[in-house]
This record gives sequence, structure tokens and C-alpha cells, in this order.
Amino acid sequence: MKENYDFKEIEPELRDTFDIRVKNFPPEIFFFAPALKRYETKEFSNTNKPIFVPISLTGSTCALNCKHCGGKLLESMYWAYSGEELYNLALKLNNKGVEGLLITGGSCIDGTVQMKPFFSSLRKIKKEMKLKLAAHTGLVDKETASQMKGIFDIAMMDIIGKEETIKEVYNLDKIPEDFYKSIECLLEQDIDVVPHVLLGLHFGEIRGEYDVLRRLSSYNLSSLVLIVITKLKGTVFYKMKVKPPSINEIKDIFIFTRKSFPKIPLLIGCARPGGAMEKQIDLLAIRAGFNGIAYPCEDAITYSKNIGLVPKFSEYCCAFLFHLM
Repeated sequence: MKENYDFKEIEPELRDTFDIRVKNFPPEIFFFAPALKRYETKEFSNTNKPIFVPISLTGSTCALNCKHCGGKLLESMYWAYSGEELYNLALKLNNKGVEGLLITGGSCIDGTVQMKPFFSSLRKIKKEMKLKLAAHTGLVDKETASQMKGIFDIAMMDIIGKEETIKEVYNLDKIPEDFYKSIECLLEQDIDVVPHVLLGLHFGEIRGEYDVLRRLSSYNLSSLVLIVITKLKGTVFYKMKVKPPSINEIKDIFIFTRKSFPKIPLLIGCARPGGAMEKQIDLLAIRAGFNGIAYPCEDAITYSKNIGLVPKFSEYCCAFLFHLM
């Protein structure tokens, strides 16, 4: 199969990482465009009928008010404040053709997302509607993880590698080990875990990302998502004019990640800078041997075909990649 790829399109420093992809995965690349936002290119556009949608259990409220988000990511989601509201909303969406839900919300001051009051309704939703359910959680303990089993198909979680970043950006009095313990609690319940690593979370600096990747490589993960920090309007990062890491710093991390996770599907998630840098990131991820991209730029789709990959499209959250492979 290797002879079907055009390595002339890939610079020598990335051929080793792309070769890891060739040895361990079929020649497919997955592009994701859930109904979080409208997406349209010559190759693919998501439908007017949403397939996979996010629901916040706290509206736009988040006690942490993290400097990079400030609850802004919650504003465009559906909201449900009680188990009854959640069930009725899920039923309404399911009747419209929705096949999956992302359940999330703002964090409490201890870094958790309070899902416990919703578990009864979530079990009912799962049983009656057969929806695919993903949770983007905060920190979880053993009790929460045990209740999540049988409800959620996937658990996602942002992982932070430095205590100063947790305190200064997340406004959270925790340490990195608390995040790893949460992963371990989920894995003990045989829940598929898809961590997210935020590149440049420490005010645009690379600080702790390599530590996170080294530690995560010891776990049996279902896939791994990298995102690149950007400044959302209305956040502290926006006011500070925080800049993302350089494309060379991102390249080094992509190479390290592919080599550290040779058999784990790797993805570029929704959050990353737009414009010219988005194109650079997307094309770099393809050359570095990543398996999927959320909301790819149009050139990424064309480029993937030019080097011998077969594009596959989905309106699900990119964390479901391993369900499609």
C-alpha cells in the first residue's frame, strides 16, 4: 500500500511520522463537520438537519471563568438546566433526526461538571432513543465514572501539564495528577477516553504539553485530539492579544505526538486559529500522519487526495473517529 502514496509532497523531516501512519492505518483520512457551525466546501457540506449537537447543562455559566474561554464556547450550545429539560430537549432533537449528543457544561469551582443530577435522565435517553452520547467532562471521581458507564460512548477531557497553567489560566486549585486520576477512573470503567491537549494554553507558550503527551502515552486511549489555542472575542486571552505557538513549535509537537502514539488515531480538533495559520496547521497535520481534522480548510481535502489518502466525511464529533475506522 505504501507505493500508493506520493512522498514527494512530504518534506524529509515528516516522512518518518507519515510512515508510522502508513504502517499502522489504512489510507483514509476523516474530516468532521458537526452542526456546531455551518460548514461548506466543494467536497462536502454539513446538512441543514443537525446530526450531532452539543448541550450545556449550565447554560453559559462557568464558575472557573477560564481566561481562554470565559464560557464563550457554551453560548452557542443548546441548554438544559434540569433532568426533565434535558430529556425533553433530547426527545425533540431525536424526533428531528439528531443521532448524537455532546453533554457538557461549565465547571464548578472544583473543576467538575455537575452531571450527577442528570444521570437518571441520561440513562433514559440512552435506553429509549439509542443516541450516541459523548461527555466533555471536567475532573471526575470514581463514583461519577461508575455512573457514566453504560451511558456515554466516549468521555473527553482537557488535560493540562503544568500546575501554574491550571491555576493561572483555569483559575483552578488543582495539579496535573488530578487530571490523570480522572482518566484512570474512566478507563477503570471501560469508558472510551479521548483526551484533548491544548497547545499554547499557557498564554500562548508551549509549557507542559510534552509532559502531558509523555504521560498520556502510557494509557490505553481510544484516540487523541490536539487543539491550538486561539483568542475568543470577549475573553481575557482576547484582551491580552495572546498569540498561538509558532508553526515550527506546532510542527515539533505534531512529530513528537505521532511518534509517541504510533497506533492511536490522532486528530486536530475544532479549536485553532483561522485564516492562513489554519491552512498551515491542517496541511502540517496531514503530512505528520494525523488521521482526522475537524472543519478542515478546503485545501486540506485536496491535498490529502494528492498524496494518496482517501477522504471520508462525517457530521459527528471528531472524537468518534475510532468508531469509524
